[in-house]
Amino acid sequence: MVFNVEKPKDQLVHTDECSVRSNAGNVIYGPPSGNDIPKLARRAAGWSIFLTAVRQILTIGTTMVVSRHVTPSEFGVAAMALTFLAFLVLFDTALTWATVQAPIYDKEKFDALFFFGFLFGVGLLGLSVIAGPLLAAFYNAPKLIWLSVFIGAAAFLNSLATQPAALLRRRLQQKKLNTIDTAALCVSCAVGIGLALGGAGVWAVVSQAVCMHAVRSIAVLALSEAIPGWPRKFSVALPELRKGAGFALSNYVCYFQLYLGGILAARCFGSLAMGNYQRAYGVKSMPTQYASMVVTDVMVSSLAALRSEPEKLALLYRKALIITSVIGCPAGAFLFSGGAEVIRLLYGPQWQGAARLLQWFALAAMTLPISTSTIWLFLAAGKAREQLWMNIGLTGISLVALLSTAKFARDLETLVLVESALFAGPYLAMNLFCSHRALGISLLLTVRSLIPILAASIVAGACAYVLGAAWSTDFWQALAWKIIVFFAIYVPIVLFTVRPFPFAAVERLLNKVTTKKEAL
Repeated sequence: MVFNVEKPKDQLVHTDECSVRSNAGNVIYGPPSGNDIPKLARRAAGWSIFLTAVRQILTIGTTMVVSRHVTPSEFGVAAMALTFLAFLVLFDTALTWATVQAPIYDKEKFDALFFFGFLFGVGLLGLSVIAGPLLAAFYNAPKLIWLSVFIGAAAFLNSLATQPAALLRRRLQQKKLNTIDTAALCVSCAVGIGLALGGAGVWAVVSQAVCMHAVRSIAVLALSEAIPGWPRKFSVALPELRKGAGFALSNYVCYFQLYLGGILAARCFGSLAMGNYQRAYGVKSMPTQYASMVVTDVMVSSLAALRSEPEKLALLYRKALIITSVIGCPAGAFLFSGGAEVIRLLYGPQWQGAARLLQWFALAAMTLPISTSTIWLFLAAGKAREQLWMNIGLTGISLVALLSTAKFARDLETLVLVESALFAGPYLAMNLFCSHRALGISLLLTVRSLIPILAASIVAGACAYVLGAAWSTDFWQALAWKIIVFFAIYVPIVLFTVRPFPFAAVERLLNKVTTKKEAL
């Protein structure tokens, strides 16, 4: 027997209205439709490139001012504190990408994960207070006691904004996110310059970084359109927390690959060595920031949407990799020949201790855009376990190589040379092999597309080093000659060896030239 009980009309209307409000409210938590992804990805990439260029100009301009009013030793102490801050925010970064990949994400999950971020941020603040005296004793730098407390506040705010920021990435709203990052950078640059000119020294550098995190977090919370509420169920967040924990564990392992050299430089050679090391390390990372990081957010979201279509995924990845390599690899190779001039131009004459270190870092700078691109594949496919095992192996190699070098080396240059060789050798090879194997992408096709770019970068860098300095001893003339020689060699090799060329307009022009030659 079936009973058909009708609800009163007013109850039906109320139920329908609640359903409509619920569905409308959850729209902001869902990903864009499949048809909109290519358009949103192109638009997001355009805004990322433009606003990243703006941020780089602001960063370089601020660096040129601050570096001339903060001594290398003061900057070294600040770098010790900021190295610890980088450790504190690793889990938040991992949880962001776990959220971006979540197949189901709604208001209930947002609330649960937001509350977790709040509790985790409180824990990070407490950890910073406890770690201050320990860091001061480890580095023999008493200022780290209060610097650690200061950066703990930035870590707390960063945790609070993790879910709103992930929501913007999930919806491919890179324009809004990059605008927030640019505004936060403007404020932090003004703070850093003001404090540096006022003679604040180490506090000028640390305040700039902390201000960046604080302004960004507040803006993301205000503009994400998601209003957090008390979670009804905390268990709904467990899938994202598990996946985030997997990514975070890999990040913590990878942390020592990236920062162990700096930690050892500070511990074994003091704050002055740490200052020079970090300045050289920062310039080494610039080619990657320009070429690779500009599209990381867009590529992870776009590749994740193509996981069910491996051929399209591989094609999109290689195209983006060639674009980043054509820009990033030569920029890194040029640092070998023009490192001294770049250091003096950016930081001033007091930083020439970093120039020799930068020359040795050039090898790592040339290959870093390639190895960094493999992160897109791991994150997009959710291959946290594969990435973790790879990073455990690489970290083991780093620990053995760098700890042994620090124990027996008498100077910082030897430590930097070994670290640069690790970046260009084991790190690059293992990242490419493991990422392509995890997704079933042909590694041979990727390597073939990269060989002409790497070869052109090495040849151009060597020629610029030999010929550029020989023609002039004046600073500006030497820099100009090195740039001219480098690109006069690099550009023709790449134009006629890289196929298909990643930039459509140049590709069409080259095809016309080739056609005319064949006709003749």
